[in-house]
Amino acid sequence: EHEAEIVALGCSFASAQVQNKEDHEAMTEMQNKIESMFCELKEGHSQISLLVTDLFTAQGKNKEDEVAIEHLSSINRTLKEEKDERDQQISTLETTLAYGQDKSQQDELLIAVLSKEKQVLTTECHVLEEKSSFLESDLLSTRSQVEQHRDNSDRLRAATDGL
Repeated sequence: EHEAEIVALGCSFASAQVQNKEDHEAMTEMQNKIESMFCELKEGHSQISLLVTDLFTAQGKNKEDEVAIEHLSSINRTLKEEKDERDQQISTLETTLAYGQDKSQQDELLIAVLSKEKQVLTTECHVLEEKSSFLESDLLSTRSQVEQHRDNSDRLRAATDGL
């Protein structure tokens, strides 16, 4: 009876040893998996740490970029305002130039009209000078005739007084 118990215990022991060996192999495999996962976790943690560093760097860069963008936007607004002022000045100058050109054309027409009037008046002056000269000559002739008529009248009076 003890023998049967010893054999049963021996079988149980052998079975337990096999089971223990299987458990040990499973445990070793599990430990290897855990170590592998731990290495992956460590590597993931390193990658996350690098990504967080990159994120902070990018955020800092974004902040710098935002400041630069705001600065450039301010410069752009100033340049647009200056451009608008220049456009307004150009528009004013174009209007003034167009007015000046129109005024210049009007002045040229006025000069042409006044030049024609001057020619007409100059011609009329020459005609009047000729008429004046003719009238002066006529006046001298008429005075001479008046003098002759007075002389003739005086002679006739003297002749009639003497009779």
